[in-house]
Amino acid sequence: MRLFVPVILLLTLVVTSVHAALPAGPEKLAVAVPVKLDYPLLRKLLEKQVFTGPDTSREVLRDQTRCNQAVLSEPEIAPRSNNLEIHAQVAARLGFSFFGTCFHLFDWNGSMGFLGLPVIKPGGTALGLAPQGIWLTKANGERITSGRMWNYVQAPLQDVFASFTVDLAPFSTTLGALLPDVLPNR
Repeated sequence: MRLFVPVILLLTLVVTSVHAALPAGPEKLAVAVPVKLDYPLLRKLLEKQVFTGPDTSREVLRDQTRCNQAVLSEPEIAPRSNNLEIHAQVAARLGFSFFGTCFHLFDWNGSMGFLGLPVIKPGGTALGLAPQGIWLTKANGERITSGRMWNYVQAPLQDVFASFTVDLAPFSTTLGALLPDVLPNR
């Protein structure tokens, strides 16, 4: 399966490259380039950038006392309409510290989901994910979008996945070099 992202890709970069390569006075061209990325490739990029811990994990919550900790593992990525949906397992431990002693309140195991819309990042050389939704799911399948656990992990989860990027600079450089050879000289 492939993610199809219609993109007016790197418009200024491509137009600048074409403009510099053609004889003086060419008209500026807008070039629309469809980009197809395989989901296995996106998963590998996600693991390389986000799930960098042991056994493809990511710690998203850890306070100084180690009373509160949440770790993501087993990432999956799939299409959902025009968005990307990322799922991962979550193992969390919540408690509180009192005079240097950690009092364990509860362990929580479930999963999380993140829905992101592929967007071109500022500068035009990378794709990112604009958050469209995030949730936790209990082992019984019930979604959680409020409560103590949610309050602890919502912001860190959103930050982690909003930082995921796909660098398109190598592609745009190659495209910029190719266009003068395939476009008619004027």
